Amino acid sequence: MPLDDFYDERLNVLIGDNPRIGIVGTDTEVGKTYVTVKLLEYCNQQNHATFAMKPIASGAFFHNGNLVNEDALALMEASSVKLPYNLVNPVIYQKPIAPHIAAAEMGDMLSVDAIQRAIENSLNEVKSDVSLIEAAGGILVPLNHNELYIDVFKSLNIPVILVVGMKLGCINHALLTVDYLKMHQVECLGWVANQIDPNMSVYYENVQTLEKMMGVSKLAEFSYSSSLCKFA
Repeated sequence: MPLDDFYDERLNVLIGDNPRIGIVGTDTEVGKTYVTVKLLEYCNQQNHATFAMKPIASGAFFHNGNLVNEDALALMEASSVKLPYNLVNPVIYQKPIAPHIAAAEMGDMLSVDAIQRAIENSLNEVKSDVSLIEAAGGILVPLNHNELYIDVFKSLNIPVILVVGMKLGCINHALLTVDYLKMHQVECLGWVANQIDPNMSVYYENVQTLEKMMGVSKLAEFSYSSSLCKFA
């Protein structure tokens, strides 16, 4: 079934009102890139010009002599507007470790100001209807010992969509994350349920609990084996 079978007017309005959106997660390895790609595909089918970037990536391999990250490559492929790799992923480290530790090992210093400038530099080069900015890990991933990833979205003054990795413990992670976003005045447009544990017990009961307690709308739900986007 094509993605446009799941067309959702509410999501289309949200995207139209917010051409720049952050994609954040309840943790690392919850499917932020997977969901971002699906949102790009959805927007492409709505004839939006799309672009997505991953400002910071730790975990990379060499290709043609250059470090590249698998997630960033997936975003490049799914975006309808094509930019060079360094504008999609301006900060990259080879080791799959916390970015601020990877940066320190390389003699670098991450900061909100530097990441904000890198993001704005990329977005200034792109003419798109929708630009998605995928975070690294959860919103409290440190950039340094004083600044967190959430500070980037706060400084940019852009809203976010929260990807909830559906597994045991996800309710706690999701409620803490959405509450922290509210506390720091970063608007959450909605959340996506992404089933990362195919054997999760009482999966639907967990989704229903989050629907009642999150305080923001569920925008989509992805089953473990599905490549389709089911907009709620």
